[in-house]
Amino acid sequence: MLIIAAALHCEAKPFIEYFDLKKDLSYSSFQVFRKENIVLYITGTGPMESAIVTASFLTKEPPSSDDFFLNVGICGSIRKDLPLGTVILCNKLIEQETGHTYFPDILYNHPFREGSIITSFHKQYESKAAKETSPTVTKVSDFIDGHVFADMEATALYQAGIYFLKPHQMIFIKIISDYMDVNSVNSYKNLDVSALIESNIEIITDWIENLLNNRAKNDNDFVKEEMEYLSYLFDNLKLSVTMEHELKQYLRYYKLVNGEFLSFIKHLAQDLPLPAKSKTEGKKYLDYFKKNLL
Repeated sequence: MLIIAAALHCEAKPFIEYFDLKKDLSYSSFQVFRKENIVLYITGTGPMESAIVTASFLTKEPPSSDDFFLNVGICGSIRKDLPLGTVILCNKLIEQETGHTYFPDILYNHPFREGSIITSFHKQYESKAAKETSPTVTKVSDFIDGHVFADMEATALYQAGIYFLKPHQMIFIKIISDYMDVNSVNSYKNLDVSALIESNIEIITDWIENLLNNRAKNDNDFVKEEMEYLSYLFDNLKLSVTMEHELKQYLRYYKLVNGEFLSFIKHLAQDLPLPAKSKTEGKKYLDYFKKNLL
């Protein structure tokens, strides 16, 4: 399943049209569109609303360990050498009000520029004149401190999503819409957001679809019962995504040689005081499994 979150309908429109999504009328508090294994919902703008809507949606439709969550939308940039419309894959999320930092696990090859993004309750502009023109904006130089991109939802979505998903399942893609200066205040109202995102729809969707296809290929050698047990085991071992992939490789090899692995790994797990108390302890248990599976 691919779960797409966009703050505004104009940001969501290119994906709704590309995937031919249909509105889900069972939702009344916010808009949801879906088709087969793709669902898109509109969060609204700002950290609080987007976090509440995301928690509400993921509570009603809990994601599995095979799902991906994609937050897509526009962002401001202080890098004026980057053209408007440049696609950014966010590798670091900063909450402006608290300074808290979050790191999505980017484990996959991709064609995008990476960068850190800072999230605020207000639109962010650089010049004093801009702030005087629009008193609700925040002056960029007050808080950017070297961080290149800015939006109003990313960190809030991460904080809500981490209760349901793992860091490698969450992807934050932003498209530069303005340079956070006085000219942006005057031109933003005339911005065609849908067209800006539409110009990048193919490169984004091709990458996401390839990601989903590769995930299916990698896991199709495990049957449903095996995947369910592995999900339980990984949660109890507190393994990182990298360590999960490592153990899966050992299990694939063991299954290739012996025909199945479920009964043996359950037997091994009986000797462990699960759940692990920490990732360090989980790493010790991983070494135990690896040693016995060889």
